[in-house]
Amino acid sequence: MPRARIPDIVKPAALLLAAATLALPVQSVAAPRGCDTIGALASGSKAKHRKLAIAANREDRLDITFGGKADLFRNAQSCEIRADGDVFELRCEWDFEEDHGAARSLYSAYRIGIKGCLAVPFVEAAGGETWGKTIVRMHHTAEIDHPGETRTKIDFELLESNYGNTPKFSVVMTAEWTDR
Repeated sequence: MPRARIPDIVKPAALLLAAATLALPVQSVAAPRGCDTIGALASGSKAKHRKLAIAANREDRLDITFGGKADLFRNAQSCEIRADGDVFELRCEWDFEEDHGAARSLYSAYRIGIKGCLAVPFVEAAGGETWGKTIVRMHHTAEIDHPGETRTKIDFELLESNYGNTPKFSVVMTAEWTDR
């Protein structure tokens, strides 16, 4: 049986396709989309910290922005930034009233997003800690040591507060950069 001959015009196209396929793993090394905020927090760079801001969005909630663009953290009920010389702190809270399922869903989605953006482990910390009538249901943390004796710590918690008849749930993200 005679073999079919590949037309000459197909050969360059096949070579281009093979070259593009070989280049794919290089592109997959890039940071996932939505990592600018975490990258700035984890960098330990005061210049990058200055690009972080809190902006009100169309739903009258708060987004964390980096360089004026909303990123991973959106729709928080409260956020604050404190920058004081040797300390930089960002804290945001999402309230869910008694909807434990929605709080857990947001916690899981942001935990996965944060973990994908960090170059260090984002590990589960011991839960169950209490203060007053608030219980830490889930807690993940990362610590990043930087040159020059500085450190960044990122904490992410799912909290349950029992100050009334019905428990209320919230998700809290705190990132702190300090001179050790």
